[in-house]
Amino acid sequence: MEDWLKDAAISLNVTQKVLETQYYMIDLPDLLEKKRVEQSRLKLLDLHNLIASNNRAYESEDYINHVNSLLKVAGFDDRNTTKFNREKMDRLHFITKRGANRTN
Repeated sequence: MEDWLKDAAISLNVTQKVLETQYYMIDLPDLLEKKRVEQSRLKLLDLHNLIASNNRAYESEDYINHVNSLLKVAGFDDRNTTKFNREKMDRLHFITKRGANRTN
């Protein structure tokens, strides 16, 4: 537990004493997750700045893997978004052809 508190204090940039006396222990996991997301977003910003200056520090595949992992942690992973559904589109066309959206 003591090592976890030390790591949490380092992540939040406070001393362990401050962490123990001024933070609720129940809030620490959420605070640490928000800090992790913030750090990933800052790293993404740094990577974009490197790209803008054409100064890549990684090989192409390593770079893509690193960016994808940062995007996932930062909450920008859109692989779970709904894809185009042909069946639903056909149903929408059927409904609208019958006059469901007409104003007359």
